[in-house]
Amino acid sequence: DDTVDTDNDGIPDACDDCSTVGQVCDDGDPCTIGEVYDENCNCVGEFEDTDMDGVCNEEDICPVGDDNMDQNNNGTPDACDTCVTQFTWFGSNVLNYSGIGSGFYTIDLNGHLNPSFTITKMDSNISGSADDKYIDQVEIRYVDMDGNFHSFGEYSGALHDTVQVDLVGAIQSITVILSDGFDYNASQLQISLSNISYCENSNSSLLPTPGEEYIDSNSLDGVYSLNVYPNPTIGQPFYVVFDAPGEGEEYTLFLSDEYGRNHHEQKVKGSPNGIMVKFEVDQMSSGVYFVTLKHDSLIRTKRIVVLRD
Repeated sequence: DDTVDTDNDGIPDACDDCSTVGQVCDDGDPCTIGEVYDENCNCVGEFEDTDMDGVCNEEDICPVGDDNMDQNNNGTPDACDTCVTQFTWFGSNVLNYSGIGSGFYTIDLNGHLNPSFTITKMDSNISGSADDKYIDQVEIRYVDMDGNFHSFGEYSGALHDTVQVDLVGAIQSITVILSDGFDYNASQLQISLSNISYCENSNSSLLPTPGEEYIDSNSLDGVYSLNVYPNPTIGQPFYVVFDAPGEGEEYTLFLSDEYGRNHHEQKVKGSPNGIMVKFEVDQMSSGVYFVTLKHDSLIRTKRIVVLRD
């Protein structure tokens, strides 16, 4: 019947290889909506991705943000995460000790959640003269919010060069103890301690975004601006711009990673016109970094997310 042309393409249905163009169909893909048959008789729909993060609405973990941004790697995208990753440190990134007994660092965390840090550069030497022999022996202890003491573990530099410490729950304090596992009397022991990351609960509306400023308690709030852009940066250089009104005075910029390792240190002289410093990312791995500006008692830090192509 030449008068029956369902898809209005000028070809009667009886002679039309595809007479269903425009009709509603189901392509079986939960990520698409509005499916209809096209001119090739394929059932096609529109990929529904409201927040434009490459993850469809049906499979979206966080409907209001980028599922691919999870800076604390806890499985919940940053925009929907009530756990904001913050950082503190032991007061030094190096623990030294010599002589009989042990040396230690203790940090009060006051109930911060899920603290995590890394101990590196553990080693040993059991050859040569007795005075040259040593074994880095490290013990990690912590106190929970009920005041109970716990041992995370003891580690020997003869067996380990790195120890990853991941604690769960609210922690009152952490102590790292360094001693000589060879004869408990060392001429010089030294290990490295990363910064400590921990979880701070917050409403999602208050979550920090890449580039949010963290101000040290000793800083002078409201005196100098510090900006980093572009942030995040994807394979491109980024720029640090800050006010430095003290003409001729010395300012120091540091670039460190989330483990407390320093990647760059640069001293600049103040200028009434401000300072701009360019950072190349060719030798940097993808991750979270911190740009710190120090001047007298001022300490200001900005977080920068680097993504490699």
